[in-house]
Amino acid sequence: MKKLIYCLLIAGSFFTACEVVEKLSQGEVSAAFKEVLDIGVDSAVDVLGVEDGYYGDEEVKIPLPPEAQKVLENATIKALVAAVVDMEQVELGINRSAEAASDAATEIIKGAIADLTFTDAASILYGANGNEATEYLKAEAFDQLMEAYGTPINKQLDQEILAGQSTNDLYRAFAGVYNAYPFSSGTIDAETLGAYVTEKALDGMFIKMEEREREVRANPSEFGSSLISRVLGGGIGL
Repeated sequence: MKKLIYCLLIAGSFFTACEVVEKLSQGEVSAAFKEVLDIGVDSAVDVLGVEDGYYGDEEVKIPLPPEAQKVLENATIKALVAAVVDMEQVELGINRSAEAASDAATEIIKGAIADLTFTDAASILYGANGNEATEYLKAEAFDQLMEAYGTPINKQLDQEILAGQSTNDLYRAFAGVYNAYPFSSGTIDAETLGAYVTEKALDGMFIKMEEREREVRANPSEFGSSLISRVLGGGIGL
C-alpha cells in the first residue's frame, strides 16, 4: 500500500510539473522578454539622454573616428588642424549629438522590439550570460536601427555648437585640412561621420540595456510585471 501511495505521489508530482510547463508557452516567454527589453530601453534613455550621459561615461563615450585619431598622431598634421579646428569640440559635439538624439531612440528601438520574433525563446530564457535578449535584438535589428536612428543623429550633428558651426561643419573643416596636406596618405571622408556616431550611439544604448536586463533577471519581482515575475521567477520551464 505504501508503495502504491508513493507511486501515486510521484505520478502526481510528474503531472503537476507537466501542467506548469505547459502553462509557460514560447509566446509568453517572448512577451516577457519584450517587456524586459522595453524596460532596458527606458533605462538606457534615462541614463544617456542627459548632459554627459555619453561624454561623462567612459564605458560609452564616443571618441573621434579611428581615422581621425590616427592622422592626429602626426604632430605636424595635429598642429595644422589645431590652427583651424578644435578637435576636442568635435568630440564633445559628437557626444552631445548622441545625448540629444536619445529621446528618439525610445520609439525607434521599441518599434523594433515589437516586431521581434523569438525563434528560440528557450536559449534566451536559460542563457548563461544574462544579456541574451538584448544580444538577440542587436543581432536581429541592428541594420534596421542604424537606418532609422541615423536621421535624428544627423539632425543633431547639424545643430550649431560653436560660432555658427555644427559638429558636421567642424569635422568637414578638419577633413579639409588633412586632405589638402601634400604628404597625407589618403583622404578622410567627412560624410561618414553620421554613420559612425549612429553606430557608436547604438552600441552605448545596448550596453546600458544589457546592464538593465541582468538587473531584471536577478530581481524579476521588482519591476512590476506579473509576466516577468512568472517567466524569470524560477520554478517554471519552457
